[in-house]
Amino acid sequence: MLTKDITQKKLAAVAAARAVAGNPAYNGSGELEITYQRAIADARRFAQLESENREIDTLNAETDRARSGLASVIYPERGGIRTAPTIGEAEVRAWLDPENPKRSLYLPLGAQSRSNEEWWKDVGSTVKAGYTVPTSLLDRVIYHINGESSIWAPSYHLNTSTGEDITVPVLATDATAHLTAEKTAATITNPVFGSETLKSYRLDGFFVLSMELMRDSGVDVTRLVGDAAGRAIGTLLGQYLATGTGSGEPEGITIGSTSAATCASKTVFTLNELKTLYYSVPAGARRNGCFVMGTDSIALLATLIDDNGNYIWQPALIAGQPDTLFGRPCLEDCHMPSLASGNRPIVFGDLSNYFYIRTVDRATSGGILLEFDSSPLFTSFEVTARWAIWTDSRVMGGGGEIKYLALA
Repeated sequence: MLTKDITQKKLAAVAAARAVAGNPAYNGSGELEITYQRAIADARRFAQLESENREIDTLNAETDRARSGLASVIYPERGGIRTAPTIGEAEVRAWLDPENPKRSLYLPLGAQSRSNEEWWKDVGSTVKAGYTVPTSLLDRVIYHINGESSIWAPSYHLNTSTGEDITVPVLATDATAHLTAEKTAATITNPVFGSETLKSYRLDGFFVLSMELMRDSGVDVTRLVGDAAGRAIGTLLGQYLATGTGSGEPEGITIGSTSAATCASKTVFTLNELKTLYYSVPAGARRNGCFVMGTDSIALLATLIDDNGNYIWQPALIAGQPDTLFGRPCLEDCHMPSLASGNRPIVFGDLSNYFYIRTVDRATSGGILLEFDSSPLFTSFEVTARWAIWTDSRVMGGGGEIKYLALA
C-alpha cells in the first residue's frame, strides 16, 4: 500500500474517533466505546505503517540519490535514448554555411541503461536489415554506432556534464542477512566497496566537403554528414568496447570480464562449453544477460545441434528482436575476437548493470561535437568538418557478472 493511502486511512480513523468522542450520547461505555476503541486502534496501526513506509521511502530515495550521484549529470530516463532536439537538413546546411557564425553543433546523446527486455524493443531493430532509415543527424550517427557495435545499446550509459575523471564505487563484498531471535540485537555486516575510475578519452576525426556540394539542394546533407561521422565513430568505438586494453584507452568487454572456461580446441567451441559459460554467471545476472560474439562464432553456433538433432541457436521470429541462445539475446558484433588460438570470442553476462559506458554529454550542448572551418581551404571553396566524442568504458563488479569463453 502506498504511503499516501495509509495516511488517508489514518486520518479517516482519527476522524471516526473524534466523531464518537463528540457524540453527546458517548459516556465511555457500550457500543460507542467499542467503536471509539476500534477507531483509536486503527489510527495507531495506520500511524505505525505510515512511519515504516516513510522509512522505506527515505531509504529508496537515498539509494536513488547515491546512484545518481556517480556523476555530475545523469539523466533519469531508463526507457531508451533520451528525446533530443531534432537536428535536420536545414540546421545542418546552416551550420556548414561559412557565413554563419555558429561553428559548433552538438548532438545530445543522453542514453541510459535498460534491461535487455527493454533495449531490444527500443534499438534492436537498428541492427536489422528492416530498420527504417532515420531522418535527423543524431539518428544517422546513432544508427551507425549501433550498426558497428552491438555492445553499445545494452550497456549501462553514464552521462556526465564535464570530462574530469570520476570515481565509481563498486561493491566488492555483499552485506549478509541473519536469522535473529526475538529481543536479540541484529548482527552488523558491512558491505565492502572498492572503486573504479572512468576517464574521458577523445575519439575524433575530420573530413573535407565542397561548398557547392553543401549548397546543392538535391544533396541529402544530413545523411551525408551523419553517415560519415557515424561510421567513423562507430568503427573506432566498437573496437574499444570489444577489445580495448583499458590502458590509455577504454576497456573492452573481453578484457574487463572474467574467465568462465578455456575450450579444448584452439579454433572451435562446443555446446557443452557454451553451457559452462552460461551457467558460470550468477543466476541474478544470468536472467538479464546476453551473449556477444563475432561473425565467425555466430556462423559456428548456427551449426551446433543438441543430442536430439535440434539446432540450439534460435533465430528471431519477430522483427526487431534479437536471436537467442538458451533463451537469452545473442548479439553479433564484428569487433569481437575471431576464432583463433588464445582469443576470447564470446562473452555472456548482464551488460545493462555491469558494463559502463561513460560519455561526456554537456548538459546544455550535447554529447557528439561537430565543428567546421572554411578558412584553411578558403581559396578552394571547401569546408573542413571535424567531429569528436569523449568516452570511456569499463566492466564493473567483481562477482563474475560478465564472463568470457577463451580458446586454447
